[in-house]
Amino acid sequence: MEGAHWIYQQVLRSASSYCRYAYSQKDWWEIVPSYEGWTTTHTTALRSTGRSLLKRAAVAPSANSIKNHYAKSTRTPRGFLGGNVLQNLGSPKGSNSYGDRVLVVARNMSSEGGQPKTTKKDEIAAESGLTRLTVIADGKCEAVQNVYQIVYDVEVLKASYNKLKSRPASMTPGVDDKNLTSLSITEKYFDDLSNKLRMEQYRPAPVKRVLIPKSGNKTRPLGIPSIEDRIVQRSLLYLLEAVFEKTFSDRSHGFRPKKGAHTACKNIRQWKGVSWLIEGDIVSYFDTIDHKKLMELVGKKIHDQQVIDLLWKFLRAGVVTDGNYRRTVMGVPQGAVISPILSNIYLHELDTYVENLKEKFDTKKTSEPNPAYREAKSLLRSKKGKEKKEGYKQLRKLKSTIRVGMKLYYARYADDWLIGVWGRREDAVKVKNKIEIFLREKLVLEMSLEKTKITHAGNEKAFFLGYDIYSPTPKESRFEKGEINNVKKRASHVSIYIDAPYYRIKKRLVEEKILEEKNGKWLINAVPHWVNYNHAEILYRYNWIIKGYLNYYSHVNNLHIFHKIINFILVHSCALTLGRKLKLRSRKKVFKKFGKKLTDPKSNLTLDIPPNYQSNTKDYRINQKNDPVKILEWSVRTQHLLEGPCVGCGETRNIEIHHVKKLANIKRNKGGIHRIMATLGRKQVPVCAKCHKDIHTGKYDKKNSPRKNI
Repeated sequence: MEGAHWIYQQVLRSASSYCRYAYSQKDWWEIVPSYEGWTTTHTTALRSTGRSLLKRAAVAPSANSIKNHYAKSTRTPRGFLGGNVLQNLGSPKGSNSYGDRVLVVARNMSSEGGQPKTTKKDEIAAESGLTRLTVIADGKCEAVQNVYQIVYDVEVLKASYNKLKSRPASMTPGVDDKNLTSLSITEKYFDDLSNKLRMEQYRPAPVKRVLIPKSGNKTRPLGIPSIEDRIVQRSLLYLLEAVFEKTFSDRSHGFRPKKGAHTACKNIRQWKGVSWLIEGDIVSYFDTIDHKKLMELVGKKIHDQQVIDLLWKFLRAGVVTDGNYRRTVMGVPQGAVISPILSNIYLHELDTYVENLKEKFDTKKTSEPNPAYREAKSLLRSKKGKEKKEGYKQLRKLKSTIRVGMKLYYARYADDWLIGVWGRREDAVKVKNKIEIFLREKLVLEMSLEKTKITHAGNEKAFFLGYDIYSPTPKESRFEKGEINNVKKRASHVSIYIDAPYYRIKKRLVEEKILEEKNGKWLINAVPHWVNYNHAEILYRYNWIIKGYLNYYSHVNNLHIFHKIINFILVHSCALTLGRKLKLRSRKKVFKKFGKKLTDPKSNLTLDIPPNYQSNTKDYRINQKNDPVKILEWSVRTQHLLEGPCVGCGETRNIEIHHVKKLANIKRNKGGIHRIMATLGRKQVPVCAKCHKDIHTGKYDKKNSPRKNI
């Protein structure tokens, strides 16, 4: 039995580290020596004879155990070792350390060799992770279980790597100072990583935290996970998106496939008759998310303790700031791959609450005719000439309808949200107070009193997602009737207007030193640190700014303001930059030499100046991101990278991937691997282990390579 006991212990190494384990046969119990901080005694009772059903059980620690604090708090349904049956072992007897209030999850095993019976979980495990993701994303089930296999599926891990590898940030090291090149990406690497996850031996590294500046002389903390953690988090993200994305509200637009700021604006333009706007913001949202509450919300949809355990490890990995380690007991690091979807899972509760408020407060009848207006209008029928014209002037001072009801509108992007209220200011204050109480009591979050404002839509502008949002006082239109022409009549529209914030954009250009105010006058400047670039690269950078503005503000009502920003400020700043580079003393000489669009004579690249700035309020440019399933479909060319052959010597064994951060950093004239990568136009190329080592030690010599035709 000693050999069998050892085998059973090895099998259990793949189970959760939050438990200690026991084996039960009909007449005997054995408490397995635990690991990772657990202390239990090793006792063996009588061994039964004959063939009987053997049960393998996972025993949770006692209610007073510190390790079990998380298990008690979340009430997450347990699925240890594939079992779903909870059993109480009863009162402790003799030297046994298990007993009252201890949950046991039992799984049937055959008596011959202790092998588990074939279950539905075993059949699921045989399926591809990508196939299961498709089934989950397309399914209508409220909750899923036995999904941890998806996270450590080798193909899903490769898809995660593929998603990250072409991004410049993938070459930014975390706290372990490793990037994609340091990992030595091979088939064996993915197999080892998969096994480490399957056996639950994976330990996330602390997140490297850096502070980036923001407006108002403030800083925002940005977390940089290790590159291996990013691969695993991406794999976990695929699962979370497949499970939760279909449950999110249509009013949530941040960090979601086929959603963004433009879909939020499209939704807001559909609001009608809004009198008050509530701009909402949460104090340090990402840093104050309650871990236990978050685990409770995740556990409602994912009934797999191993997934919960992995997510818990990432949340509790800690952060390192300037070399100092600090434990994390709340919050999710901004910059982590899974942070955006975790924030949406958390604030989905707010979306649901506001939708319930909408159902409670919305009324079918929102207005009724104004008796005074109707009476004044009826008196005009008997009047003529100037007296009638004067009567219409007085009529316009009266409201044709009186608002008697209320309507609520809502849109959210990450932790910023906007509520439109058709009603009185008292109604808006009531809604704001209810949301503040809900955030504090249910989600343990604090509303920012500084940034949360109630704005009159007709007199002021609310600032949301970089746009000015308001509902202007209706303008008067004209109509002709009888002998009296050009009689003014009140317009009836109650539309929402969305504008680009001209003065904020101007302030941003001042911060970038493209524009400056001096002696009450606005002066345009060159960008000195761009002078060392060639002509085409300078134009490319200015085009990047121009396209960025026109894409983000493509649908605004005041698109005409960009005529001044682009055609005057940016074009003349570009001319000054080129003039400084080429030592031309005036903008006039620059325009004379290169034309109005400052064309580069070598590449024929020009500034992308639009022919007109006519507003089109339906020009929404929604980012067409793939859905959680299609995002896994990587190209055949990338999939075969690990199959080789080595671009240096033609070897087909021991293939690894060599990475560079940017193609622009590759110098063709250096020859060797740089010339090959520039010719192929690839930031990643397959190389054998020997060539890879020679590349990083500076010994690689392409002249001695058998593949001289590249």
